[in-house]
Amino acid sequence: MLCDNADVDAYGIAVIAAGTAHSQRLEHVVVEDNTVTGTRTGESETMTFNGALSDFLVAGNVVDDVDNIGIDTIGWETGDVQASHGYVGGNTVYNVDTLSNAAYGRWDAATKTCEPLPENAAGLYDDGASYIWFASNTVWNTDQGINLDVETPGRETDHLLVSGNVVHDDPGTSRSDPSSGPNPPGASGSSTVAGHDPYAMYIDAFGAKATISDVYVHDNVFQNESQYFLTPSDGMPVVDLGGIWANVEIWHNTIEGLGRGDRYNPLLEIDNLPKAGSKDAIDCNDYENLSIATNTVNGNFASPSASYLSLASWQKGNKRGWDAHSEVGAFSPSCPGRSIA
Repeated sequence: MLCDNADVDAYGIAVIAAGTAHSQRLEHVVVEDNTVTGTRTGESETMTFNGALSDFLVAGNVVDDVDNIGIDTIGWETGDVQASHGYVGGNTVYNVDTLSNAAYGRWDAATKTCEPLPENAAGLYDDGASYIWFASNTVWNTDQGINLDVETPGRETDHLLVSGNVVHDDPGTSRSDPSSGPNPPGASGSSTVAGHDPYAMYIDAFGAKATISDVYVHDNVFQNESQYFLTPSDGMPVVDLGGIWANVEIWHNTIEGLGRGDRYNPLLEIDNLPKAGSKDAIDCNDYENLSIATNTVNGNFASPSASYLSLASWQKGNKRGWDAHSEVGAFSPSCPGRSIA
């Protein structure tokens, strides 16, 4: 039976080194300029890089119209080891949606049908790997844009760099599939899953007592226009930071919402405060298309204890110096033109 079955697994491209921390590592793997489309992978990923793997390149690939995660770097899944020192750059990932993936469904005994659960697949995903650089990728109309996470309880993911990426979700036309919208520039046809992305950028530690640290998010464009992923009361932030985290820098990004009347898409949401001693920096960002609706879910900015509609009120209210030099509609001239070389 396929419905709600975690044993249903397949891959488009898989590089899996199932060793231990003491094994000889698989090194210098290059996966470049492939097209993977239309795969049905159950609870596994379209392209996966997992285990005792280091010094690898994933570049120039196109992944589209798939029913689970686009490109995934993984640690702690095959043993006491993380994939590490990988460059994931110049890839295009679009139309990623799990709604039709029966492995994530729930069996309804009364109707004898497999009911879909809310979509949850990222375009680019780090699950416990370390020293990974996601650079200059295009992620378009995916259930989650870029997700940095660690699912294994008690483990960590660290030293992750996200720079120069464009993550976009079109508003779409329907809560169910298809929900029409454009494909990314250069791709013909249209999307069937637009408007179904709860986050353009999600930094979290999902596993119990797991941690995420030393994350640097620079010079990206994050745009979220989701309207259909979750119930409206949940909110669907463009950038969301949660879990147990420390030493996260979100710097010099363009972070864009749906506009003046939008109720559901906060631009920045902080679910949990950082660990004690964290050297975090959220600043020098350009916020675009803010809502002015007084009945928004979590305003345009949210901390664990309050929400804020204007950037000025957020700057004053967060008490941590976050976004002190950020602006609406432009980058501050007091901030460097680029934060990395």
